[in-house]
Amino acid sequence: MSKNTDKPIPQDPKTSTAEPAPKLQMHEARIVWSSVLALCISVAALLVSLLEVSSLRATQRASTWPYLTIQTGFGADGFSIEATNKGVGPAKMGDVNWASQGVAYTDMDQLIIDTIGEEDAFSYDVYKTNNPSQDVVAAGETVTLFNAPWEDRVRRLSQSWVEDLSIESCYCSIYDECWSVSLNQAPTAKNTCKTP
Repeated sequence: MSKNTDKPIPQDPKTSTAEPAPKLQMHEARIVWSSVLALCISVAALLVSLLEVSSLRATQRASTWPYLTIQTGFGADGFSIEATNKGVGPAKMGDVNWASQGVAYTDMDQLIIDTIGEEDAFSYDVYKTNNPSQDVVAAGETVTLFNAPWEDRVRRLSQSWVEDLSIESCYCSIYDECWSVSLNQAPTAKNTCKTP
């Protein structure tokens, strides 16, 4: 009887140099894909946290937003010009600039004289004035810029000022976002408030 010598001789699995089993290759592929998935999840979490921080900053700014107006008032107590912070945060005031017919004024007495004439002019004995430049106006606070009780010369002054007076100022939030505001006009955004 002849022996078949074509049969392979079984090898010891511990000393085998054969290719790795497909099971081992699948395990390595799972590790790579798990790493890629973990990286994608990390990037997504980073993006979500960045969006959350941006949203939080916008909410903080909105919760401290000042909204200043300068308006004339005609009441039982007389004629007034007031700056009111209608926002929810404090307003850091810049300079308050007064002008009439294109001429700038720093002296209230001179403005009154030039408006109604020297013979009818009045001074601090009749009117009250306040310059809130460089002050902080709290949310809901009203600052009287000018007030005078009713009498004929005050009526003439108020009629003239309603037509010709210009008051401008600027103010900033605690985050240094700034706006410009004018008499009886809505505020407009501005890059900075120039202060001396």
